[in-house]
Amino acid sequence: MIEFKLIGKLFELDIDELQVAKSLWMLDPMRTSCHLNPGMDDEYTGEARMIIALIRLNVPLDSAVKLTFDQYFWRGALKEEPTQAVIAELSRFQFTTQRTVEV
Repeated sequence: MIEFKLIGKLFELDIDELQVAKSLWMLDPMRTSCHLNPGMDDEYTGEARMIIALIRLNVPLDSAVKLTFDQYFWRGALKEEPTQAVIAELSRFQFTTQRTVEV
């Protein structure tokens, strides 16, 4: 299993983005098999950032997930079953309302 301790530093993700990126990588909703390849641990980093940005704009989680995958891939790219799995996983987290910056 890949250690996600470094990914946050490499891509400057905050804790919310890191949790989402890790969850998406493990769930692999687009079936890229990234979770089987240690070199692909950043596969869903952009998607994680967009989901968190939308949540912080008060977009509901299910809409944030669907909008993100529509934008990154194509409209309706994320089928119903993977969408529900992603929403179920991400709904476990308590996201912060703003990005924290370390000084």
